[in-house]
Amino acid sequence: MGDHVLLTGATGFLGGYLAGELLTRTSATVHCLVRGRSGGGGEARLLAGLRRVGADADGRVRMVHGNLRKPRLGLSDREYARLAERIGAVYHCAASVNLAAHRDRLAPTNVEGTRAVLALAGHGGRRTPVHLVSTQGVFIASRAAGAAVIAEDTPVPSAYAGDIGYTRTKWEAEEAARAADVPVAVYRPGVVLGHSATGHCSDNDFLARLLRAVVRVGAAPDCEGDITVSPVDHVARTIVDLSQRPDALGGTFHTTHPEHLAFREVFDHARALGYPLRECSLREWHGLLRDDIGSSDSFVMLALWKVVDHLLATRPEYRIPRIDSSATLARTGAVPPWPDRDFFGRTIDHLVGREVLPPLPLART
Repeated sequence: MGDHVLLTGATGFLGGYLAGELLTRTSATVHCLVRGRSGGGGEARLLAGLRRVGADADGRVRMVHGNLRKPRLGLSDREYARLAERIGAVYHCAASVNLAAHRDRLAPTNVEGTRAVLALAGHGGRRTPVHLVSTQGVFIASRAAGAAVIAEDTPVPSAYAGDIGYTRTKWEAEEAARAADVPVAVYRPGVVLGHSATGHCSDNDFLARLLRAVVRVGAAPDCEGDITVSPVDHVARTIVDLSQRPDALGGTFHTTHPEHLAFREVFDHARALGYPLRECSLREWHGLLRDDIGSSDSFVMLALWKVVDHLLATRPEYRIPRIDSSATLARTGAVPPWPDRDFFGRTIDHLVGREVLPPLPLART
């Protein structure tokens, strides 16, 4: 790994925890690529994010004021060459995660940004290892394409990524990484849940948006959909753990619980924790959202309907594949904690505290 590493995406949800794990579990100085019109503003945003996830910078965080969308990451020739010479590994976690956006809008960050990171890792003939954070969304449409089970070593053709801009660009980023002349390890989280102990989670990820929508309309759809999940602290710890093993390079890893989480179970937990959600058909639920399109919660869920089709399995062929993470679990020996009712209680408490969800109207059972 070396004494210095570069991390992109440190101001994001998973990236913040990844920074924390690098600071806790290694002795490396962590150089964080951060956007911002001024160095002071970018640094303040970065340090505030680290504090939110409980990470102690301990003098080992360096801000790199740059931009994935610019040539040489927006750095001067001298800064670029010095950074390439100094770092012993790159953790590329940054991405534009707009699930409603077209591929062309996301590609400058997700595809060209990945190529820029790979170019830095190979600058001057170097072969600096790159640890690429991808997503299990790269095979979101694989069942319709004829693949019902996906393991870490399953080839993933472009058709598996479907026609969702985010999943397509992440598939392209994986392909670019595998074609590059530098060592690469690919890590594929599923749905990244909140922290297993505190419930701290992203306010705007798909699950938070879904909970906001069902609470808003007072109904949850009866559906066959399920997802692969893992708490954010487990995902970050798994990535850092594996990245310190030389035999991880060249591998692909699924950082999720071996079992899928059914949305019916999520809705049952929300009911038991106090939200009065009646059950309805998918068609009726879609109608309720359309009737409530003036609210941001319903509007966003409708805007994400291509993703909803797959995750809630509005048709049998849209259901996500069974995702095999056994090879990754065999290497780490660490099974993520299952998101039980207490887990969702902590998550909902966090979202209520952030005023993302309304206060629980009923006593918990």
